[in-house]
Parts: sequence; C-alpha cells; structure tokens
Amino acid sequence: MDSPDMLRGNYERLGLAVNCQKFMEAMGISFEGAPAAYSLFSDMLKLLNESETLDKLWPIFFRARFAFDQGYNPELHMCQTCSNELKYPVFHVQEGVLTCSACAFTQGPRFRLSKESLDALRFVQENSPLRWTELNLSVKARKELSRVIDGFIQYHIGLSWENGMFRRV
Repeated sequence: MDSPDMLRGNYERLGLAVNCQKFMEAMGISFEGAPAAYSLFSDMLKLLNESETLDKLWPIFFRARFAFDQGYNPELHMCQTCSNELKYPVFHVQEGVLTCSACAFTQGPRFRLSKESLDALRFVQENSPLRWTELNLSVKARKELSRVIDGFIQYHIGLSWENGMFRRV
C-alpha cells in the first residue's frame, strides 16, 4: 500500500535501500528490536523515495542508527572516563566509547571528532531518517563520520561492506 514509486524507477535510490536492507539481514534483528527496526527501515524507504536529493552517507547513518536501536548505543554526551563534557572528543573503536581528549590515552584505533561530527552523530542517534536532510556537513565531518561509523560497525558487530555485500570480519 505504501509502495515507494521513486525507488522502482531510480536504481541509485533502490541501491541505497538495498544496502540498508542487506545490513539489517547481515546483522540480524532481535525480537525486542523488531518494532524499532521496522520503523527505522520504513522511514528510510520514505526518505529515499521522497527526498529531492540523495546523500551517500545515509546508508552509513542507517547502519549506525540500526546498531544503536539494537543495543549498541554509545553515550554521546559525556566522557566515559571522567564524566565531563566532551570537548575535542575521541572515539575509541575497540571500546566503543567517546572520551574527552584529556582521557584519550588507551591503545588501539581511535578517531578524533570535530564538534560538527559529534553533533551530527547525536542528531542521527536521536532523530528519524526523515530529518537527516537537515544535516549539511562539511567534507571533513563526512570523512570523520564515515571512518568512525565503519570502524564501530566492523569492530563491534563484525560486518564490513565489500564487493556489494556485507561479510563477517
């Protein structure tokens, strides 16, 4: 009944939708997480069908939001070491947490995030895909978010996008 007509005739839109659907299949959906997964995917299809322009970051945002909704939900408002405000935040991939730069002394892969990137990640965490068109990100923020989200998904969920499919790493 809610057939997304634009997805049928536009292969780029359809490809972004299929990418999201493949991620959900590869990660799996818990019984408790099914209502949130359904709502998120429905909103994503609506976004891809109705938006005038497309953003290649949307599937990456979808992965992050889907993981958040399924229980992999990092705290994005305070340092996980000292509980202070996140000034100059650093994302620790292996631990899946954000710390302030003063507490960023652990080993392993980590990425520094700009305020713009952190604000965008919070926006994705807290808002429906239908609002993601409001994000107007710089090239730097787009790169930071891609690295952080992909690193988080690879390390904590064990999935990597390679050759048109998600595979376990």
